[in-house]
Amino acid sequence: VADGVGSMTDFAAYGVDAAAYAADLMAGASGALHHRGAESEAEASTPRERTAKAVAAADAAASTYGASTITVLAIEGAEVGATNLGDSGFMLLRPEPWGGMKLVERSREQNHSWNTPYQLTRVPSALMLKIGGRALDSPQDGERYLFSVQPGDLLLLYTDGLTDNLHWFEMLNLIDDLVMTPSERASPEAIAKALVVAAQERSLDETAETPFSKNARRHRCDCPGGKIDDVTVVAAWVVPEGDASAVPEGITLSCLHDPAAFRQAVF
Repeated sequence: VADGVGSMTDFAAYGVDAAAYAADLMAGASGALHHRGAESEAEASTPRERTAKAVAAADAAASTYGASTITVLAIEGAEVGATNLGDSGFMLLRPEPWGGMKLVERSREQNHSWNTPYQLTRVPSALMLKIGGRALDSPQDGERYLFSVQPGDLLLLYTDGLTDNLHWFEMLNLIDDLVMTPSERASPEAIAKALVVAAQERSLDETAETPFSKNARRHRCDCPGGKIDDVTVVAAWVVPEGDASAVPEGITLSCLHDPAAFRQAVF
């Protein structure tokens, strides 16, 4: 997933389009992961290294201008690797014996300061001169992860529109309600859609106690209620290899809002 930085709209006159840049990064990362080329055995890498290379490849191949966070995840057998730059991220959930889900692994947010996440940036030379050649974040600044999964695990990737509006325990409660009811509601699409809708509804609540509002108070800012933002969620069940009957139906990518314009670029 990638989340274009909304404040880049201030530089639209320079040809900057954060949404197009985020899509550009995703196309580049996907291409790098799915077309490994003539990589030799000696160069064969772990899923963690592959995702880091995919982020670097996407950054290098981008042709549009903008700024964006990025999270890339890859699975090989029972190993999952991920690279995260900024405040998008992932979660790994695992079934409990009693039927609910527990949080096993999650990414950590990377922020320069409040509401200013790490981000990949590509801007035209005229704009770069205007901002004074300030050092920008690079793919190497992303955090890398490697962990094991097992059948029945649930992987979530998301943008900060989800985690700014819903606490992690609220997400778990919502998912538990879905997976503990044996029906089609437990499909990856249903889980992703339920999380997106819940985050979208919370974002419109002007009095809700959200992760974003609590974090704002820690930084002496008054931002009560939800944070109106775009929300993207990808959900996938981990299933035994070769089990065609258990292959997930698909994923949901949802953008219910335009990106929040007050989210800050690094310059």
